[in-house]
Amino acid sequence: MPAVDLSRLKIQIDGLIWRFTRPQEFALELHNIFSYYADRVYRPGDLVLKKHIHQAYHVPTLVTRQIELELRSRCEENPIAALTLADILWQESMLEPKLLAASLLGMLPSTQLDDVRSRIQLWSAGIKDSKVLKPMLEKSTTAIRRDQPEILLAVLKDWSASQDLPRHRLTAYLIQILLAEPAFENIPPVFEMLTGILQIHPQPLREVLLEVFRQLRKRSPAETAYFIRQTIRLGVSDAAASVLRKAIAEFDDPVRGSLLAEMRTEPAAENAPQETQ
Repeated sequence: MPAVDLSRLKIQIDGLIWRFTRPQEFALELHNIFSYYADRVYRPGDLVLKKHIHQAYHVPTLVTRQIELELRSRCEENPIAALTLADILWQESMLEPKLLAASLLGMLPSTQLDDVRSRIQLWSAGIKDSKVLKPMLEKSTTAIRRDQPEILLAVLKDWSASQDLPRHRLTAYLIQILLAEPAFENIPPVFEMLTGILQIHPQPLREVLLEVFRQLRKRSPAETAYFIRQTIRLGVSDAAASVLRKAIAEFDDPVRGSLLAEMRTEPAAENAPQETQ
């Protein structure tokens, strides 16, 4: 992997951006740039992205960041061309072009919300690894999270009202992404959305649900404890109870002891929603 020479990189990116409205040519030139900066002896020191199904160039972050910066104004000026380019890049086999496709979605104006939403649903269906899904969702929702988070919440509320696992999965991960942002303060709708997800798909979404509870406990501990207590009293499935026990274990006493006592005295209700696979 050669060192990044900024003057050379600028010339390469200028040649790339010129092909913005020629998506096939853009994809080929992007491959040439990523191949030039690829780390072919990459050895991850941990498991990050190690098991995902997409191969990666492992280019320096500086390279992808500069490409994204140069693309931003083009996306705002010509969102239709940006969508066409995003569709082409998402079809690439390597990870970085796919994430750049997601970044293009995240640069689009609010007028393209329906296009962004439909692609998030379509693209996410083929992603099994959360370490790929999460950055895709972070990048593709950048603009709406920054400018219109209330609209994103409305979309998530609609998805959470279904019994569809893929929609619940997207909702849970996007809640996690929202909660990680200090500027996001509209916590009450999150509890409402969690209710159905926890009752219907606690097992397949166990890990992301636990992370959401972890973030909620840090952001709003009293309200989170109240939500858990009320959820227990309404009755939960065995799988949901397992998630709640794990979440409760991370509270400090006396809250932890009180919530565990609540679980012991409130058996799962017979009419609790049944988990679907």
